[in-house]
Amino acid sequence: MELYFLGASMPHWAGPNSPLLAPAHPGGPPQQPIPLCMSRVRLAHRKTLPRAQAPVLIDSGGFSELDPDEDQDGYTTWSITPRQYIAEVRRYVQEIGHVVGAAPMDYMTEPHIRAATGLTEIEHLARSVTSTLELRWLDPDLPIFPVIQGNSIDAQLRCADMYEKHGIDLTKEPLVGVGSVCRLQSTVKIVDRFAALHHHFGGNIRLHGFGVKKLGLKLIAPGVVSGDSAAGSRRGRSAGPCTHGSGAVSEANCPVFARQWYEQVLHAATQTTAAQWEAVVAQYAARGTTAALFDVAGVEHGPNMPTPGWRIARTLSTMLPADADVDVVAGLLDRFQAAYWAQEPVDRRREVHLGDVPHGEVRHLRLDSAAFRAYVRGDGAAAS
Repeated sequence: MELYFLGASMPHWAGPNSPLLAPAHPGGPPQQPIPLCMSRVRLAHRKTLPRAQAPVLIDSGGFSELDPDEDQDGYTTWSITPRQYIAEVRRYVQEIGHVVGAAPMDYMTEPHIRAATGLTEIEHLARSVTSTLELRWLDPDLPIFPVIQGNSIDAQLRCADMYEKHGIDLTKEPLVGVGSVCRLQSTVKIVDRFAALHHHFGGNIRLHGFGVKKLGLKLIAPGVVSGDSAAGSRRGRSAGPCTHGSGAVSEANCPVFARQWYEQVLHAATQTTAAQWEAVVAQYAARGTTAALFDVAGVEHGPNMPTPGWRIARTLSTMLPADADVDVVAGLLDRFQAAYWAQEPVDRRREVHLGDVPHGEVRHLRLDSAAFRAYVRGDGAAAS
């Protein structure tokens, strides 16, 4: 991975007076600028824009436009025209500078998004491809990059074929986004998605993972050239009031918390080597899946939904130590479930299946705490 873009809701974080550049210690030198991913939703209505100190990726704001849970106005289609978006991107390139890419006005393919638009998945794929073509036609000098959408491997490969049939050679693109994967963290599915694309293009494609967080990046980092996520801000909201003296109301807008989270992401990206990733791709090519490489094999989750472990860890986050990583706890819970499930008699499996715990009712969870502690330490039977 070459770059990771921190999702930033505060546009001034990109500028020369960014709090991200504040010295780590009093009297010390300014810190290095961080590449940022910024949504047009946060930029469009600003009279002035910061001059970026590091590479910037422009998110077109598709979720805000199409997701009924995100959009206060309840839009189920894009509220701006392609010409309006092009005018915006042109302004960002000129005024912000360092813009290395801007996403098209694409259509995510998660089931709830399709339900909101009333369109089929194929139509979402076609509109994503058409948007890339139209935006590039309106201004071929802007860095609009194609995004592969799809709620399954087959759909993603079909979307890739659509680009090829319309004259876009994805192997020659400086950046190709992969969408509809932000809810697949810490599961075999996110690995399969990227392994499938890597295999399909013989490794000759420069992929960007939209919304790929720490656990996902830990598994696929060698298979992408870049990624982005605003998960640090969401993690900050659950962490509560700012404790770093930055002046932020909560950790969600604290630059110190954001930089710490960013450094954790970069560390996670070093956990899988290029050779290990090639082995993953080879297994996918041989079997059509990478499930056998992971402890969570055999535990099936709903399409594009948070894993049971993530759901429980999120609910428990207020009771965890301040420095606890919810994503790591979620991964441990998912892997423990898989190992513990395999040892339980069929008639008791329902009691230990984390997926049976209603949201917000973790008090009903029946879990062998001693076995879980042994699993975490690595000395229990479940750890194998």
